[in-house]
Amino acid sequence: MVGIDDLNGVGENGAEAVLYWPTRPVDFRRVLASAGEIDHRERVFIDVGCGKGRVALLAAGLPFKKVVGVDFSPTLVDTARRNARSYTGPIRTEIELAVGDAAEFEFPADDLVVYLFAPFGPAVLARMAANLATAARRRGKRVTVLYYSPDYDETIRAAGFRVVTGGKGHNYPWRVYTLDEASATPPASQYT
Repeated sequence: MVGIDDLNGVGENGAEAVLYWPTRPVDFRRVLASAGEIDHRERVFIDVGCGKGRVALLAAGLPFKKVVGVDFSPTLVDTARRNARSYTGPIRTEIELAVGDAAEFEFPADDLVVYLFAPFGPAVLARMAANLATAARRRGKRVTVLYYSPDYDETIRAAGFRVVTGGKGHNYPWRVYTLDEASATPPASQYT
């Protein structure tokens, strides 16, 4: 665990950051399995708030098209890069680790699986979710969101996502969302 005072960050949204706490591998596997059948080869995996890179490395052991981890903390991303270089587990795809503000992140023009472990507050989440929904709709892409510890479930739903399933890990619940095709444009958020 890394406390908020030890997280240096980029962008204007540092006040929305929460402490870094890694996802247990067993919980990651359960969350991903609960999403059902996903053709990994057709999807890019995005770990928003990737921290030290554990989830990105676990995802890279699957045949995703690509794995991207993004975090606002250069210190955490540097650690994630070192972890990726020394990782001895299976790697089946390219891993890209980047420093960036999730509220401004430009999602790739691919079908996506997006993972979040409560990395920030509702203001950043609302902007990120709205950007994700808008980009996916504009490009006609499929999006699955895996939200571990879904503290701001209503924020994800307000962007036009609907819950597909959920479960409970060792410490926290999770929800799996998909973009609701019935909603042509995401509704305005109370947090923007």
